[in-house]
Amino acid sequence: MFDSLFSLGSIIAITVSLTLTIKSLRVNSIKNTRVNSPDIIGNNNQVVINSLAIKEASDFKQLSNIIVIALLVAFPLFPRFFVTFLPTFSFCAIIICSVGVFKNIQQKGHNAVYGLVYIPITALMVVFVISAIYSAIYGKYMFADFYSRIIDNVQLFNISYEYLTGLNTLLFEATAYVGMSLLFASLIHFCFGFTKNRNFDETVRFVKLWIPFSVAGHFLASGGGIALLNNNFQYILYVYKNIIPNFISYLF
Repeated sequence: MFDSLFSLGSIIAITVSLTLTIKSLRVNSIKNTRVNSPDIIGNNNQVVINSLAIKEASDFKQLSNIIVIALLVAFPLFPRFFVTFLPTFSFCAIIICSVGVFKNIQQKGHNAVYGLVYIPITALMVVFVISAIYSAIYGKYMFADFYSRIIDNVQLFNISYEYLTGLNTLLFEATAYVGMSLLFASLIHFCFGFTKNRNFDETVRFVKLWIPFSVAGHFLASGGGIALLNNNFQYILYVYKNIIPNFISYLF
């Protein structure tokens, strides 16, 4: 773990983490300090309270979406870079989440205590990400010039069994990148879950929504779709048997 901290991917991951931390804490600061002194804007039909807080939260949500989409597009181009970027960012996410949650509790008291659930779930996302990265390295399915092979297939368009089989293989390989993006999206949402005030029921619904996405993302990112295509159930068994061992291997 510590050997990779000085790689380009890790340095950029730390930089992105710091940027998102500052942005998320700014969103929270605006929301928390304006609860008792709201801005009220009306147009005879609609009243908007805390318009600046709403705008900041909306901007932050769009920033998170852009990062997830960028990962989906860029991962096939620079897989080895993201293999170092994602684990480092994941560990930074635990720090971001913890700081944000405890800052909320300090400012809002028991009204923000439900946010504590985001910390262990973010930690679980870290385990999923590390496990998926190790599976990517073991299976070598994210190091195969994905985009260039798509271009080759488009140029060699030919309706034949061999061509369709190759195209089908590419589609299943694409599920690994989609899975990694789903997993990363789940990590982002849980990590920054503290930026929105939720009661107990809303927190439970939020967790119930994103946990299935994270499980599906881990399965696909670990190469589960590719393994199913090849009837390689032994590989799927290997993936789930080694979730914790892979995480421990990364740490030490």
